Amino acid sequence: ILRLAFTDERERAVAIGVWASVASGGAALGPVVGGLLLEHSWWGSVFLINVPIVLLALPLAWRFIPASRPDSSRPWDLVGSLQVMAGMILSAYALKELGRASPSWLHAMLACAAGAAMLTLFVRRQRRRPYPLIDFAIFRNASFSSAVAAALFAAAALLGMELVFSQRLQLVQGMSPIQSALFILPLPLAAFVAGPLAGLLLGRVGSRRMLFLSLLVSGAGMGGYLLTYDAAVIPQMISLCVLGLGIGATMTAASSTIMQSATPERAGMAASIEEVSYELGGALGVTLMGSVLSGVYAQSLSVPAGVAATGAARDSLDEALVVADSLPADMAATLTELARGAFETGYAAVIATATIMLLGTAAFVLLNRARRTVQPG
Repeated sequence: ILRLAFTDERERAVAIGVWASVASGGAALGPVVGGLLLEHSWWGSVFLINVPIVLLALPLAWRFIPASRPDSSRPWDLVGSLQVMAGMILSAYALKELGRASPSWLHAMLACAAGAAMLTLFVRRQRRRPYPLIDFAIFRNASFSSAVAAALFAAAALLGMELVFSQRLQLVQGMSPIQSALFILPLPLAAFVAGPLAGLLLGRVGSRRMLFLSLLVSGAGMGGYLLTYDAAVIPQMISLCVLGLGIGATMTAASSTIMQSATPERAGMAASIEEVSYELGGALGVTLMGSVLSGVYAQSLSVPAGVAATGAARDSLDEALVVADSLPADMAATLTELARGAFETGYAAVIATATIMLLGTAAFVLLNRARRTVQPG
C-alpha cells in the first residue's frame, strides 16, 4: 500500500519509517500491554485486545487507503500456498522437537524431511508457473536479498529475546507481569524514535549502508545486554535503548529497501515477501530461542537426589518450581536454586545466539553488497 500510495521516494521512505517504528515498537510494546492486562484482567484479554483495534482500523482503511483495481489475470495458487504453509509448519515442529529435554529423534527427522520436501516442491512449482506467488529471480538483487535477510533475522532476534526476557524477570527475578513489562519499556520507546529518523536519513546514507549500520547497532545493543543483564539497572537500560534504536532503524531500512527494489507491478509480491519475512522471522525466533533455552536448561540442571519427578523438573523452570512446591523446604530451596541457575545459563545462551544472529546478518549484508559491487566488472 505504501509503495503505491506514496510516489515520491523521500515521502515513501518517511512513511515506511513511521510504519516500521509502529511495527518494531509495537512488537516490543506487546509485553507491556500484555503485562497490564494480565495484572488487572482475565488472561484471555490478551487475545481480545485485537478486536477493538481491528474495528477502528477497518473504517479508517476504507476512508483513507486509495482504491486500486485487482489484477484478475494472475490466478491464486492454492496448491502452492498449501505447500509452503505445510513446509514451514513441519520445519518449525522439527526445530521445536529437537529443543525438548527428551526429544523424539524419529519425529524430528520425519518432520524435517517432510518440511524440506514440501518447500522443495513449492520452489519447483513456482519456477514452472507463468504467474508464481514468488518470483525467486528477485532475490538475485543483492539489495533485496540483504533486506529480506535483515527483516527475517532482526525479527527472530527481537521476538526470541523477548520470549525469555519476560520469563526471567518473573520466574528468576520475581517481578510481576506489569513490573517486567515496564522493565522492557526502553526498547519499544527507542524503536519508535529510530524508525522515522532512519526514514529521514535513508536518502543521505543509502539503504544498504543503513541496513549494515543498524544491524551493527542492534548487535552491539544485544551484546551489551549480554554483558550487563546481571548488572545494575542503568547499564541494562542503556543496552536496551541501543538495541531498540538498532532494531527500529533495521526495520525501516529493510522495509524501504524491499519496496524500493521492486517495480510497481511487483509491489504486491515484494510486500508479501516483506510481511512473511517479519512473521516467519518472529515464529522462527520464538521456536529457535525456545529450543536453545530448553536444551541448555535441561543439560545444565542437576536434579538433587531424592526428587522423583526428574523429567518434569528438567522440562522447564515453571515445572521445576511446581515440583519444588511439593518437596520439603530444604530440598525445595535446593531445587529452586539449581533450576534458576540452569535457566540463567540457558538465558545467556539465548542472548548470545541473538547477538551472533544480528552481527552475522550485518556481515552478510556487507559481503553481499561487496559481491554485488564487484560483479559488473
